[in-house]
Amino acid sequence: MMSIADRPVVEMNGLSRDAGEVFGAPLPAGAELSAWIEAFRAPGSRFREALRLAYGEDLVLVAKRSALYREVLASFKQAFGAQGNIVLLAVPSRINWEGHHVDHQGGYYNSTTHSREMVFAVRRRRDSCVRLVNAQPERFPACEFDLEHSQKESDRRHLWSDYVRGAFAAVQKRCNRETLLGADIAVASDIPVGASMSSSHALVLGGALCALSANDLMLDKREAVILVQEGEWYTGSRTGLGDQATMVFGRRGKLFCSPVIERYSISPRYVSLPKGYAYLIIDSFTEHHLQGEERIDYNARVFAYRAAFPLVLAAILEDGGGREVVASTRRLVDIAPDRFPTDVIYRALKRLPDAPDFEHARQLFDKATEVLAKAGVPLQVSNFDELVSTYFGTGPLSQRLPIKGVALYGLAECWRSRLYADLLERGDIQAAGKIVDFGHDGDRVSRADSVTGRYVSFDHPVTNELLDDLLTRLSDSNKDVRASAALECQSGEYRASIAELDVLVDICRSEGAISASLTGAGLGGVITTVIEESRVASLRENLIRHFEKAEDAEVELVRNAVLEGRLAQEVASVVRSIRDAKRSARDRHAVFTPNAQQQQALDICARELVAGSNRLVRLLPVDYYRNAVARNVSVAGAGYLPTPD
Repeated sequence: MMSIADRPVVEMNGLSRDAGEVFGAPLPAGAELSAWIEAFRAPGSRFREALRLAYGEDLVLVAKRSALYREVLASFKQAFGAQGNIVLLAVPSRINWEGHHVDHQGGYYNSTTHSREMVFAVRRRRDSCVRLVNAQPERFPACEFDLEHSQKESDRRHLWSDYVRGAFAAVQKRCNRETLLGADIAVASDIPVGASMSSSHALVLGGALCALSANDLMLDKREAVILVQEGEWYTGSRTGLGDQATMVFGRRGKLFCSPVIERYSISPRYVSLPKGYAYLIIDSFTEHHLQGEERIDYNARVFAYRAAFPLVLAAILEDGGGREVVASTRRLVDIAPDRFPTDVIYRALKRLPDAPDFEHARQLFDKATEVLAKAGVPLQVSNFDELVSTYFGTGPLSQRLPIKGVALYGLAECWRSRLYADLLERGDIQAAGKIVDFGHDGDRVSRADSVTGRYVSFDHPVTNELLDDLLTRLSDSNKDVRASAALECQSGEYRASIAELDVLVDICRSEGAISASLTGAGLGGVITTVIEESRVASLRENLIRHFEKAEDAEVELVRNAVLEGRLAQEVASVVRSIRDAKRSARDRHAVFTPNAQQQQALDICARELVAGSNRLVRLLPVDYYRNAVARNVSVAGAGYLPTPD
């Protein structure tokens, strides 16, 4: 962390908000609220160029982004007034195309920024208070906190403000200050919450940039990536570094490829995406939240990687693996075919348990670390309880650890993540797409029944019989058979999908997509697909038919709830009118907005028709005709806007 408190505040040398290797070098001076409003109304030549560098030549996109900035300025003015210098900054969403669930194991992240963003208006304060408002106050209420008062983990209430508080706490820790100056902050965003587009990381990164602005601090961008992880861990989520690395280092129109396991591993490589293909984001209109059981299961999968690592390494050593190579193996990503023969890896996996309880896992872990220690092989973490504390804290533990399935998935996905950019750069998009599909198959939890066509639960355990079959195929005389046993072709079993995502993936594949997969942590949200431009229209119609059929089922669900006495007949009538009005609006190419009566009926359904954490009516409230399918348009990485002309 570097302070510039004693330097005069000067104008940015460049107009690109993501220029340079350091955030805040130098910080923009900011401007009065009225000057910002005028800049977006009638931008001068310099400011217009800054917008072009961030968003490209698409005037519609620039207009949408400008509208979001105006929205955050309006929220700021309403809450805090128009006086004083205000700094504007933006953090883009990200889309991960390959390298899922392995960034924290050294796997490469292959991602792009996305044009949906979170924007911030920040004004420094003279005290240690941070006041927050959001352009969606009904969902994210205004709040404030004092930086002089620390908060115990047990006292946190999982509010949206915790992500900003975590960011300020991380900045304060890194700059070795007793207390930072606070800030008045307004936030506006069109990144969907819970859609696996990393709105939480955007909030932490934006909060950190607000803290830098309010305190005249500079921060190396690689340090910023680590800092955002620390801020996210403050909330209890054990996340990796891939999302924020993309937000920090992403470039407009390029695929960002890099390992993102630690500060010094981040080495951005930029690859152009092949022409003639559409890169699409398809919304399932489900949300994923890392809370409760979902968080426990998510952390258990990440923990399973760490528990499996010494087990696999010890098995390789006992199988005759060279001690020097084993000793230089630091992470899961290092156990790869370019360092160990694939058959050695499969034999090591055979010695892993399927899904042990914690006590059994502890015994195996301790035995493996003892074997490695005797051979002089160092481990970053050799204490099982330390790992448990890191990934579960004081919270409840998962009943079982899915070690074998997660280990094969992780080893294969780490290897796939290293191959992906090379395949794209060589123009072999078909091969690149295949390895993406193998990855989603490892996440899959459902598939269509061959007789009824209905989606049913799908288990694909990694057994010793499967591994024996792979070992047999590796030695087959037929090269195609051998190729089918390659590590990158194995799905493993990570199970981070949900049925709704599996259905959408299969629809894309049926339309000839190059690839289709969940993105991010999974458990809901969006999927990504790459498909030839000529097939986009057909795919969209197929998806719309799917959503219409599912919406019809929701209408029937409401009707049945009326028959069961759970809902009034009037609610069912209004729900039918919503469905019919949406389809009429589509035929007229119009926008449908529910009226007060229709919204009230939807609210009743949302309250009454819930199974666990799942909404049973999810498509009736949304305009899937307009919002289900979006093209990915990548924009500039995170940063401050230059002061208006």
